[in-house]
Amino acid sequence: TGIRWKMIFDIKDKYFLQILGLMLPVTLGLALVQINLFVDTTVGSLLEEGSVAIINFATNLVSLPVGLIGIAFATSVFPLLSYAHSQKREDVFRHHFISTFNLIVYLLIPAMVFTILFRAQIVRLVLGAGLFSVADTVWTARTLGYLSLSIVAQGLIPFLVRTFYAVGDTRTPVKIAFWAIIINVLGTIFFSLLIHEWFPGITPFRVTGLAIASTIAAFVNMLFLLVMVKIRFPAINLTALLKPAGKYMVFALVAGYASYRTLYAVDTFFNTLTVVGLLSQTAIAGLVGTLIYVALSLIFRVPEARKLVGGAISIFRKR
Repeated sequence: TGIRWKMIFDIKDKYFLQILGLMLPVTLGLALVQINLFVDTTVGSLLEEGSVAIINFATNLVSLPVGLIGIAFATSVFPLLSYAHSQKREDVFRHHFISTFNLIVYLLIPAMVFTILFRAQIVRLVLGAGLFSVADTVWTARTLGYLSLSIVAQGLIPFLVRTFYAVGDTRTPVKIAFWAIIINVLGTIFFSLLIHEWFPGITPFRVTGLAIASTIAAFVNMLFLLVMVKIRFPAINLTALLKPAGKYMVFALVAGYASYRTLYAVDTFFNTLTVVGLLSQTAIAGLVGTLIYVALSLIFRVPEARKLVGGAISIFRKR
């Protein structure tokens, strides 16, 4: 057709400049995360030997539900939010935001409760071998327990951040992340190094101080993002988001109690000193809790449960 291609690079192109304007705050946010990791590693190296490895192990275990649920849903809904905003469809934007928020919370709350309850079993199954001693297992389980409290917050942060990205606002999440990291740094130093000097009667937190600081910072980050979501998108009702979350927490606590009781009820039937025995005990207890959580959700007509169960049934029928 006679078309000849040539490369054109115009540094003054308005779209190129727009991309730079959106990209720089995101890049800064990624840099802040690395600074946070650097501080955790530095403070951890001042504690007992193995503290850095313990906090890394606990972080990796918590990252599993956060990545599988929080980041996965945040990534998948991002194009829908962007499209709704570009088309000025506020109703569609609000619908996708609320439905995704509720689904993430519905899945992450029981994940948080079960991880806290089964923290020792999880650590023993995943890490309890080789040179990993009993003391290492105990401190990793404690650290995992404190860090697990932030699973819901950590899972919601990527979704809330992408909500702002969808409307072209990359500055607000970075500003909030900056203050959250300041809190994390101060909390890390306080709980890990200073609290025992200021309050000698308190049992040393040691490496768990890093987890406590990270949990507090995650909640601060999430809460400020929610406040800014309410300010930026007045049509989104926070009460409509928090009310179902309270109901899911009640379901998860009931299911967690049943799992905890089951864990010790079947203990005599398995040799928990072996991998097979410990895995079987944990799997049975976890299955009981999961079934009770889903059953309560269906009894009280939770939309997220009906969607998930309906989707699973349809997939099973197709196969």
